[in-house]
Formats: sequence, structure tokens, C-alpha cells
Amino acid sequence: MKRRVPFWLALITLSMLLTPVFAQFAGGSGTQDDPWQVATAEHLNNLRNYIGWDHHDKHFIQTADIDLGVPPWNQGEGWEPIGSNIPDDNWTSNLFRAMYNGNGHVISGLYINRPNDNYQGLFVCLDGADIQNLELQDINVTGNKWVGGLAATIRNSVIRNCHVSGEVIGMESLIGLMMGTGSFFTDADGELTDCSSSGTVSGGSCVGGLVGTIRYVRVSNCHSSATVSGKFIIGGFAGYADGIENCHSTGDVTGYSNVGGLVGQGTQIYHCRSSATVNGYSSVGGLVGSGEIIEHCQSSGYVQGYSCVGGLLGYGGKIRHCSSSTTVEGNDAVGGLAGVAFEYVDYSHSTGDVSGGDYMGGLVGINHEYIRYCYSTGNVSGSQFVGGLVGINFCNCSTSNPNIRYSHSTGDVSGNICVGGLVGRNEKIMFNCYSSGEVVGVEKVGGLVGENLDLVQNCYSSGNVNGHESVGGLVGNNENSIVKDSYSLGSVTGVADFGGLVGKTTNGSVINSYWNLDSSGQNSSSGGEGRFTHQMVFPHSDDTYVGWDWDYWGQDADYSQNNGYPYLKEIWEGQVENQDLVSPIPENRISVFPQPAFTAPRVSIKSESPGKLSYTIYNVRGQKLYSAEIYSHEKEQSFELPLEAWKQLSNGVYLLSLERDKHRIATSRMVVVK
Repeated sequence: MKRRVPFWLALITLSMLLTPVFAQFAGGSGTQDDPWQVATAEHLNNLRNYIGWDHHDKHFIQTADIDLGVPPWNQGEGWEPIGSNIPDDNWTSNLFRAMYNGNGHVISGLYINRPNDNYQGLFVCLDGADIQNLELQDINVTGNKWVGGLAATIRNSVIRNCHVSGEVIGMESLIGLMMGTGSFFTDADGELTDCSSSGTVSGGSCVGGLVGTIRYVRVSNCHSSATVSGKFIIGGFAGYADGIENCHSTGDVTGYSNVGGLVGQGTQIYHCRSSATVNGYSSVGGLVGSGEIIEHCQSSGYVQGYSCVGGLLGYGGKIRHCSSSTTVEGNDAVGGLAGVAFEYVDYSHSTGDVSGGDYMGGLVGINHEYIRYCYSTGNVSGSQFVGGLVGINFCNCSTSNPNIRYSHSTGDVSGNICVGGLVGRNEKIMFNCYSSGEVVGVEKVGGLVGENLDLVQNCYSSGNVNGHESVGGLVGNNENSIVKDSYSLGSVTGVADFGGLVGKTTNGSVINSYWNLDSSGQNSSSGGEGRFTHQMVFPHSDDTYVGWDWDYWGQDADYSQNNGYPYLKEIWEGQVENQDLVSPIPENRISVFPQPAFTAPRVSIKSESPGKLSYTIYNVRGQKLYSAEIYSHEKEQSFELPLEAWKQLSNGVYLLSLERDKHRIATSRMVVVK
């Protein structure tokens, strides 16, 4: 009998040690197969007992909605962030490294009121953590720096299918509705995907609708509709972003400098869009305030600022396959696509109206490098250096490429000095371009270029031109420069130094170039040769278009492309490619929300329109395991995965695909744990 005493003592001691752990949660053991179950605010509060290196492999699952908007959690300073404030010398002991599955449930009413404290949020720092399928509703968080609804800062973690709504206020910097800062290293398995935010965010600098700053290219398929305000580096989605893809924003954004509808300041932005209303002072853009590489992006809405203001980009370069339909207003360096473009602009276009002061362009206000295969259709109005495509084509001798080529504009242009249908003032080469809008100005006014200081070759203009001094159907003032192999068709009116093709030429030359005597209403020009309509249309007379390179020009024999006048082959034949450069990101989504152990998960579907859909489950080898049809009467619906499908699945990772008419429209990863 005495031998059994140690056994019973050990058993009693073990049960006493385990009882507090069980009491902290609704059940579970903290493993991947049997996560701790979080069902109440008290359970959630107990997560703070599992921070630091020792708990990086622990697992939690939320099993019910949790309300933090009740006492004691909403009293005084409110919720104490899990992890507490981070001492400079004690990072590792305050980091949450575990896995938390919100399971499709909600945490509502998070309240924090510590305007003088840094690192405020539900969590202080997520480091190597995995947070997914969680929604935070009606949050009210106030802090100083590093402030976010979900977390103050995130490092190298996975944040997937999480959503935040409410209000976040920061007194200083690094403020976001979901997180203050996020870093996802390129050599690590971190990601921020399928997340969203709505509500209001305000702060000083680096303020974003979803995140204050985010670094490295690990962000995709997220969006924000939050209203955002601050001073410097302010964005509807992120204040600063080092790389994001397939993201969009729709909320209003207000700031001072580096203000963007999607990102205030960024380096690599791909396949993103914004329809925000943006207001700022300098470096203000409908998509990005200042940025480096922007590709396959689009913007719409309204942008207003003072200097370096653009429908897509305020200040920066390397724009390719982008579009803007934004209405833009500003005072200095303003463009329908970009305010100031320091590097190339390729295969892009703008359609919104542009108005303001100096250096105004339908596509770019100030261009420093080259523009190729671009066009603009919006009307442009300003004071000096105003162009349908570019305000001023600035001489940057670092490039040997022609500055503007294979581009055109069709909008009307008005201003005072240096006003052109395509370019207000050209200081570099223009090659294979045209304009067709009406041009009105005072001095140095041209159907294509207001003032030309370099070479214009293989170009034409067809819009009417009205001005006072130095007014021409193609070029207003041609100084120390060349016009070659070009023509104009529009009517020309002026008071001094005006002509059918060129208003005034000083120490320049006009070679093999022509204007229409019938349509221009002018019998003279400061360079060029006048021809009647029948001499210029197909079949043109032998003394017209002498020496032209017909590899560039096309003969409009059937009058179907340019009313019988020569057309630019590479522009017209490439116009179809250049029309729809960016298609909207589809609003289709399929998501999986795991249920408690041994029960089938719930599937949530969002489609652009109701109707007949189907979904398919594939294994990691791409083999089809299950498929079924559903009919959606609404754009959004959810259902439990059928038992017959659930029985076929074992523990592992699967692909869930949503299809319409045999075309895949959305996918999601599904993790099965039984």
C-alpha cells in the first residue's frame, strides 16, 4: 500500500499543474491538431501568457464572437496590448509568435486610449506568427507611434483573410487601421494577403488605410476603403510600401506631401488600382504620391494639389502599361497620368481633364526622359507650358533616346504662353506623333508644339489654333531647331507672327513639311510649303511629301483611317493594344473558414454578379477530388462544405477553385485538419 503513495501524489500534482491551463481556454491542448479554443474575452486576454520564443509552435482557434466593448475591457485606457510595450533591450520576450485562427469569427469593440504611448493594438508585435480568418469590428484605438488595430508592428508573419473596421488615431507616425508597420523579408515565408480595412485613420507621417509602412514584395489581394488623413507619406492603402500587388483603395485621402490614393511613397507597385479622392500639396497622385516602378495599374477619381500632381503618380518614374481617368487640378507640374516623370512612360494613357497653372500636360506635366506609345484624351487648361500630352519635354542629356515617340493627344488645350496640342515646350526630339485637339493661347501657340527647341519629325496636327503672337498650325515658335517630314491641317488665327504651319522660325529650318491652304485659312508660313486639299490627300501630288519614309507613314487609300491624309503606321496599327492596357481587378472571391474539430469548414463566396457557379477541390498534384454546382441569388453567400466532400479529404493542403462557365474566377487555399 505504501508503494502507491508516490504514484497518487504525482498524479495529484500533475492535475493541479494542468488545471490552470485548461481554465484559460475553452478546450484544446495548443497543438496544430488540437488548438486551444478561444471563446471569450477572458480567453483572448490569456494569450498574453503565451508570448516569446517558447510558444512559437502553439496554436489557437477562436470558436465564438468576442465583444471587447464592455467593462472592464473598454474602461480607462482600455485593452492592454498583448505583449505590452517593447523595451529596447527586451524584444524577444514580448513577441507573439503563435498561430491564431479566427475561424471566421469577430472581435468587436476593441478600445485603446493611450495617446502618449507607442506600440498600441490588439497585439504589440507579431513575429513569425500566423493570423488568419479574423475580423475586428468597431475598433477605437488611439496611440502615439506604431499604432494599428490588429498589431502595432508585424515582422515576418503570415496575415491572411483578416479584416478591420473602425477608427485608429496616432499622434505621430507609423499608423494603420490594421497595423502600424509590417516587414516581410524576401528570404522568409511572410505574407499579407486577402485582407481589408474600412473606417478612418489619422496621424502625422507614414499613415495608411491598411498599414502605415510595409516593406518587401509580400503583399497581395488586399484593399482598403478607409478615409485617411495625415501630413507626410499618406496613402489610402499604405503610407509607404516597398512592393505590393493586386491591391486597391477607394477611400478619401488627405495630406501635405507624398500623398497617394493607394500609396503615399512606394517603390514597386504592380496590378493595383485606386478610385480615391486625393488632396495634398506636393507629390500628390491618384495612385501613388511619389514612386519608382509602377506597372499595370490604373486610377480614377479626383486629385487636387499644388505641385507635382498626377492622376496616377505625383512624382517619379518607370511607368508602364498604366492608365488614369482621374480629374486633376494643381498649380505647378500637373499631369493626367504623372506630374513629373523622371524616367520612362510606356504604353500608358490618360483620359481625365487637367487644369491649373504652369507645366500642365494631359499625360505628364514635366517629362525628363522618354515617352513611347502613349496617348491622352482629356482637356488641358493652364497658364505657361501647357500641352495636350506634355507640358514641357525637358532636355535631359543622360538619355540618347528620342523623348517622345509614337504618341498622340486628342483633347482641347488652352493657356497663355507656350501652348501646344501635344507639347507646350519641346527641348528634345519628337518623333512619329500627332495631335487633333483645338488649341487656344496668347503667345507661342501651336497645333502640335507651342515652342520647339529641338527636332520635330514625322508628326502632324489637325486641330484649329487660335492665338495672338507666334501662332502656327504645327509649331508656334521654332527656334534653333528643325521641323521635318510633318504637316498640319487646322485653321490658324493670330495677330503677329502667325502662319499655316509655323508662326515664327528663328535660326531654324523646316524641311519637306506642309500645311493645308484650304483648311488653315493661311497663305503664308514661317517655313514649310502650302498645298491644297487635293494635293495632300490620296493620291497626293508628286510635289507633296517629298522624301518621306513610307516605312513610318501609311497611305490612306480608302480614306478609312485619316480622311485620306498620310497616317502614322505604328500608332494606328498599335492603337488596339494601347486602348485597354489595364483591366479592373475582378471582385470575385472564395474563402474557407475552418470549424471546430471534426466538422466540415464553411465556404464563403463573393461574385461580381449572381447566377450559376461551380466550385472544385484539387489536391497539391492538381488532381480533381470533388466538384459541385451552386446557384447564387445574391453576390455573396456561405455554406458548409458537403459531408460527401469532407469525407474524401484527409489532413493536408488543397486548392478550392470558383468557376463560372468553366472559367476559373477565384481560388483559395484550404487547410484540412481532422
